[in-house]
Amino acid sequence: MTNANNVATIGALIYHHPKLSPLLVEHLEDNNGQVLPHLLMSDIMRWLVEHWESDPQQCRSVLAWLDEAYESGNDEVQELIVLSGVENIPDPGQPGSEIRGALSERLRAWDPWLK
Repeated sequence: MTNANNVATIGALIYHHPKLSPLLVEHLEDNNGQVLPHLLMSDIMRWLVEHWESDPQQCRSVLAWLDEAYESGNDEVQELIVLSGVENIPDPGQPGSEIRGALSERLRAWDPWLK
């Protein structure tokens, strides 16, 4: 069963960052109109990695938004951000791994490579 808070979080993230909208459209097409927050969050993290060099300001804005959502979110929202977000950052030395340097201290605490 999909958690309503997680769906709302994904919706709010995309509302505040419209460049992510194509990910939602594709996700809905691929999943019969259903939002699967953990799967979509993983797609968002891959998008951030892919756009880190070409649009670092947008990527930093998304990460800052996720940090605020983590701070104000319930356990399910925090789990969404950590398990399907932070833990999907590429391993050190891999392309895109430098994104972890833009994580807030709060989210860095959950990065398995920074523990």
